[in-house]
Amino acid sequence: MADAKRRMRQQYAAAVKIASVLPNSVGVRLDLAALEDAFQSCQGWYGRWKKAHTRDWHAAKYDAARRLSGSVDLLRQRAEIVLAGVRQPNSESVSISTAALYREIESLCGEFDPVVVERSMKQLRVRTDEIVLEGVYLGQFDIVLRWDRIDESHPYDVIAIDSGYETRDGTPHPHVQGDRLCEGDGATVIKRALREGRLFDFFTVVDRILKTYNAQSAYVSLDDWDGVNCRACGDTVDSDDLNRCAKCETELCCDCSTRCESCSDRYCSDCNGSCAGCDADCCQYCRSLCEECDDQFCDSCLTEGLCDDCIDRQEHTPEAETIEQTQPACA
Repeated sequence: MADAKRRMRQQYAAAVKIASVLPNSVGVRLDLAALEDAFQSCQGWYGRWKKAHTRDWHAAKYDAARRLSGSVDLLRQRAEIVLAGVRQPNSESVSISTAALYREIESLCGEFDPVVVERSMKQLRVRTDEIVLEGVYLGQFDIVLRWDRIDESHPYDVIAIDSGYETRDGTPHPHVQGDRLCEGDGATVIKRALREGRLFDFFTVVDRILKTYNAQSAYVSLDDWDGVNCRACGDTVDSDDLNRCAKCETELCCDCSTRCESCSDRYCSDCNGSCAGCDADCCQYCRSLCEECDDQFCDSCLTEGLCDDCIDRQEHTPEAETIEQTQPACA
């Protein structure tokens, strides 16, 4: 009981602070989508409560009943907003009350566990369920709203709890870079929810984005989440350690790619080779055929289109020696 009272006091104090930084009033509108979301939340928790009741799962039944109660209260709030818009069609604005904000925070307890008010840091924090996208486990995340920055463009952070799953470049989720969420199409909804004090909608929209994967806007593709397979040896390597053949773009690890000593680009074994003269690694672009023997050489091993061996053979042929002997001596 004491813990419940302390939690209520903290939530009310947070509501007071948030009310002080929000606009004095917001436009009244018929937000049927928000009403529908609240109704679906009620249906979901009622289904869980019914299942737990049927199977006599006492702890699950108590938890579902508590969360259903919060969802029903939120539905009531949404219905009151719709009614206000219908009954006062000429009214341009309505005040955001501390009591309404308190009910918004209280309703979060029916959707998230835990919900934490950090008054000294001016933060409201909720934790998501464990998130799995297309079979890839990403863990839980904290959504942290900084209410003293609520009028700024991005007043919240998304923080990974299971830091062991954080990938390179600080990307713990395909749509999270560092602590910042790529909001995509949800950006307008999020900003409007915060401006109008609809905290429940804000947190649930962010939660929904985290549980949805869009390959087109991902910082890191889920296909590459655990690394990329080298096409030569099959080993899994981090994408930052991956090399692509400069000719055919085959993905290779460092051990399976070779640097051309002439142009310094890296190539696969099919697109790279060696100079027939000095055995230096040399790509197809940096090798040329000897005009005499048709072997491939690097530029350093060719003189006027001929390799050293072919030049040496030409100098020691009978024709070359005869020409040299018949040349008149210098006076």
